Amino acid sequence: MSKQLILERNSIELPGGTISYREAGQGEALVFLHGINIHSAIWMNQIDYFSSRYRVIAWDAPSYGGSSPRKARIENYAEAFKELMDALGIGEAILVGHSMGGIISGSVATHYPELIKALVLSCTHTGAAQPIGEPLSERYKMRIEERAKVEPLEYGRFTASKMTTNTTSVELIEKIATIVAETSAEHFPINARMNQEADNREGLGCFKKPTLIINGGSDRLGPSEGQKRLLATMPDAETHVFSDLGHSPYLEDPSTYNEVLERFFNKLD
Repeated sequence: MSKQLILERNSIELPGGTISYREAGQGEALVFLHGINIHSAIWMNQIDYFSSRYRVIAWDAPSYGGSSPRKARIENYAEAFKELMDALGIGEAILVGHSMGGIISGSVATHYPELIKALVLSCTHTGAAQPIGEPLSERYKMRIEERAKVEPLEYGRFTASKMTTNTTSVELIEKIATIVAETSAEHFPINARMNQEADNREGLGCFKKPTLIINGGSDRLGPSEGQKRLLATMPDAETHVFSDLGHSPYLEDPSTYNEVLERFFNKLD
């Protein structure tokens, strides 16, 4: 983990605000988008593994790391991605989105499909498709209440335990917890609302580029109905299920996760 954490963030001013990101390697662009309770450092294992062959970029979504917040609309997050790609001179990338990052990736596929060479949707769904302006769901309210009650690192441990399975090592729980503790409690409701109101079904249903959908068989965080809806929306997508892993197979078994990605990437072109 030490190598990844000393990979400093870059920061760039874009038309819609600042975006921070980590970058390593050269070659074809490979971009990773993180989930709701974490930030770019969570992709430590993937940055290490793929940066010898790809230009790997892991962004901090709006309101994470050094990225400024944007309004709680999925289209605004997709626009932030477009602005970042334009600023970095990237016309097309392999895009890997996990959980919330997968929802953002779905919006990128909807609005800017030309930016995507291939798409990986990891432990995610098409968005909850709830009416705009409705109160946050009980699921999100509970998370907000839980975070308000405890210190950031304690909340990080609680979240890490939900992201993984009961067999996860204490060392990994602590590493995840540290990253969770560094995220903003203040901006969590904005990102929760973005997830809740997003609906990528139509756009993903029209997306025809190579797609891999990954799920964890013991996922306790990702809504199962949402995952089923994603599979139904993209029936031609390649799929892989980590039967014994939870919401974070890229952390729980990074070696196998990376191998699954690599096999998919090798079939491109």
